[in-house]
Amino acid sequence: MKSLDVYADIIRSSVTAADVARQFGLEVDRHHRCACPFHNGKDKNMRLYDGDRGFYCFVCHEGGDVFRLTRELLGGATFVEAAKWLNEEFGLRLDIGKDLAPERLREAQERRKKAQEEQEFRRWKEWAAYELYLTAGDLLGRYEEQRDANTPTDPDEEWNDAFCEALTMIPETKALADEAWDLLTTLKR
Repeated sequence: MKSLDVYADIIRSSVTAADVARQFGLEVDRHHRCACPFHNGKDKNMRLYDGDRGFYCFVCHEGGDVFRLTRELLGGATFVEAAKWLNEEFGLRLDIGKDLAPERLREAQERRKKAQEEQEFRRWKEWAAYELYLTAGDLLGRYEEQRDANTPTDPDEEWNDAFCEALTMIPETKALADEAWDLLTTLKR
């Protein structure tokens, strides 16, 4: 791992795409959206994600991290120029261009490994929440079919066990699906 990689990781973990957009005078709303500077959009079609997740425009499909956004907004700057600009503008006090001491490099490698593990865990949680949502939706559909297939046709007809089970489980399954959806949307922020 080179010193520039370490500095890049520090910058990515310290500066968000929304921070960069605001620094360049783009109007970022409370939902972290702004007009896309790549296609000179008028609507707020670019989403600026939290943390090191970067940005994405849903019209021109441009996306990337804070370095990509900075390089483009600086008019095609190099990666090192973007790193120096970010370092200066956000007061990170990094010695970009100088090598790190071996112990600092090891610490940075450990931080990077931990960050990658956290990112993998976050992705796993998103996948698990999505799977739970899909499963609950499928189960809800089955209970609704079971209810419909066993609904009494006559007011005097007795309710069978399948109908009663469906009536009991539909609200519980809807609640599970709602909780899974809430968890998924929370994780995606």
